[in-house]
This record gives sequence, structure tokens and C-alpha cells, in this order.
Amino acid sequence: MNCRDIEENTHAFLDGALSDMQAEAIRHHLGACAACRREVELARTLESAVRVVVAEDKPPENLWNRIAGNLADGHGSKRRIRGSVWTGVAAAIALLALATVQSFLAKPVAVVEVPVSEMRTFVESRRPLDVATTDPQQLLAWFDGKVDFRLPPPPSTVKPVRLVGGRLCYFLDRRVASYMYRHGDRYVSLYIFSESGLEIPERVSASLAQGVSASVHRREGFTHVVWVEEGFVYSLVADLSTEEIVDLARGMTAQFKESKHAGGSRMSVQVLG
Repeated sequence: MNCRDIEENTHAFLDGALSDMQAEAIRHHLGACAACRREVELARTLESAVRVVVAEDKPPENLWNRIAGNLADGHGSKRRIRGSVWTGVAAAIALLALATVQSFLAKPVAVVEVPVSEMRTFVESRRPLDVATTDPQQLLAWFDGKVDFRLPPPPSTVKPVRLVGGRLCYFLDRRVASYMYRHGDRYVSLYIFSESGLEIPERVSASLAQGVSASVHRREGFTHVVWVEEGFVYSLVADLSTEEIVDLARGMTAQFKESKHAGGSRMSVQVLG
């Protein structure tokens, strides 16, 4: 895959429409090409921004009545008018989304939306993990040098999920580590990335431990729990109920505490929603 191939296949890649071999070739290229990573991230962010715009800005209730009136008056064919209207609507949405992409990247909505979009794309694409292992130390070794910060040991004993591997992801203009788990036949992803330059959701939805709270969101059929520790964002995404995923977040928070204590360092956690 070269840069032109990436440009031509970006949307198919994000939609999970490529073969496993093609998707793997793109991921390999993205691992070495910063320019293409930025373009793919921009496309992913634009997709999320468009969904937000469409969800928040509904067309006027009488829009179709006006269109139907024009059709009845004979102002052009139904196909031409409907096509031009929806072409215009699509163009307006795209322009609005493009104008807000840069600010969207830093806003809390991006921290909520983008990990869910990435997880949805991964699940629908059925692509394999970047590394498959149940050994936390082996997983840490695989990530060594692939992200710009020192990762905490992956929680591996949080029932009822089991560690199955990891993925290296690119979103919010940064490299992101994803610890991957299985809950029955469903994947659970724990994303870990830098908080720098981001706005974190301020809504507190759940308590994970004494003094540790989190923001919980439901998006695209997935539940998403977000919290912050020592400058890093933890983002837990899965097709689970709110109660199930909050319990998992509590268990993982406890595991992180235990690993900190075992390492002889004091854990100071501030979790924001």
C-alpha cells in the first residue's frame, strides 16, 4: 500500500468494507506514515462530526412539504429536485462538519464519540487483533516503543472478562493503546491515551472508588466509561449494559491501584466525567 492507495481506500477502511489482507496492509502503512495517519484520523473525526451535526440539527418540519409543493407546481422532475435538495443538504452538512472538525477534536464530545466510533469500526470489520496474548507482560512488551508514554500493566483478573490481546490505534491526533478483552462473544476495549490538548467530559455519572468518579455515555449501541488518571485518559467501551461496564471499570481501577502499590509508588487518581 502506498499513500495514494490509502487515500482511495480510507472510507472503506473506516467502514470495515475491506478484506482482512487489505485492512492489515493499511494498518501497516499507517504505522510508518504520519501523514496518512493524520488523514485517516481527519476522516474518522469528520464522520463523527457529521453524525453529531445530523443528530443535533434536524431539518425544518415543513421542508418536505415545500419540496412536494414545488413538485406539484411542475418545477422540474421529482428525481432532479429531490436529488438537488439532498445534494445541497449533504454539501451543507459536510461544510458545517469541516468547519468544526478542528474544534471538535479538542471538545469533550470528541473524547466521547471517537473511541466508540473506532470500536464500532473494529467490531464490524471483524479484523484480527494486532497482538493476541493473555499474558499482561507480553502485551506490555509488544506496546513498548509504540506509544509515547509508559503504560500501566493490563488488568487481567477482572471477572467476567478475560484479556485476549491488544491493538495500536490512531485517533484524536495521537497514538492510542487498546487493551482488548472478551466478555463471552463480545469484545471489550480499554483505550489509554494522553489527556494533553483535550477537554474531558465534566459530567459525573458513576463512582468507581472513593474519590474516583467517571463519565458514562451510551452511543451507537455501545456503553462508554471515561476517566482520567495522572494525565492519561482511560476509555472503556463495550456492547454491555451500563451496570456491567461500570462494574468492569471499578474492577480495573482497583487493579491499577494494586499495581501501583505493588510497584512501590503512591497512586493519586483524579477521575473526571
